[in-house]
Amino acid sequence: MKLARSILCVLAAAFTVYGIFVVRALGSEKVSSFAFIVWAIILAVVAVTLPFFQNLPKKTALIVSCIMAAAVASLALFLTEAITNSLYQPAGRAEYVIIIADSLDGSDPGEEYAGRLDYAIDYMEKYAPDIPVIITGAKYEGEGVSRAQAGKEYLAGRGIEESRIVLEEEGRTTKEQMENCLEVLKSIGGGPDSSIVAVTSKYHMYRTRLISDTAGYTNITCGGSDGIVWLWPQRYFSEYGSYMSEFFRNQYRHTGNSFSRLFGGSNK
Repeated sequence: MKLARSILCVLAAAFTVYGIFVVRALGSEKVSSFAFIVWAIILAVVAVTLPFFQNLPKKTALIVSCIMAAAVASLALFLTEAITNSLYQPAGRAEYVIIIADSLDGSDPGEEYAGRLDYAIDYMEKYAPDIPVIITGAKYEGEGVSRAQAGKEYLAGRGIEESRIVLEEEGRTTKEQMENCLEVLKSIGGGPDSSIVAVTSKYHMYRTRLISDTAGYTNITCGGSDGIVWLWPQRYFSEYGSYMSEFFRNQYRHTGNSFSRLFGGSNK
């Protein structure tokens, strides 16, 4: 029991320190920034109350243990799938590229988004220098232009012909964006069966593939930039929160929303 409490306290301290750095990097206005601090508090509370578990009835203790084991197992399985998927990168020519936008710094792509755009440029230069590229992302509060438009300007500034760039400026979540891109594809001669490379960040590749499959894409491959490496723990936790939120939301909408916020997910 003492060892378990010590481990929980160490984890709570580590989560707190990491959480502070995340808040400083992402800003306090984002709910997802506080995910690790919230979990640090939860771990600390569990460490303090751990001795009381010894006094629980055996059936209650078994139920609590099963719930905790299921939560840990689901997280481990998700992380295994997400990390494994991030190891596979597209090779060979596709018919279209879809770039999933990320946040802006004013009117310019932020560091994470710029990494996605650079990845797309490298892929196209290597495998498909003349194919159409769709950039998807709406205009958010506090940002000067739509995320899609900012991406277009970035690509054009690096030599990609504007005539090849098509924008989808309505979608605000990955689900909306991938669904909207199906209509964009149809308007330029493609469709769900077209060979497509979807470009995002490595941590987001697994959910992007799942969402794309659900939307009806049948021949899509995901590729991802590294992004900001030291933020990977926060990003993967956020992805897990969004993934589980989508699962719960199908049955219990409010429960799903709460679960997503707890892990820092946003359904992006």
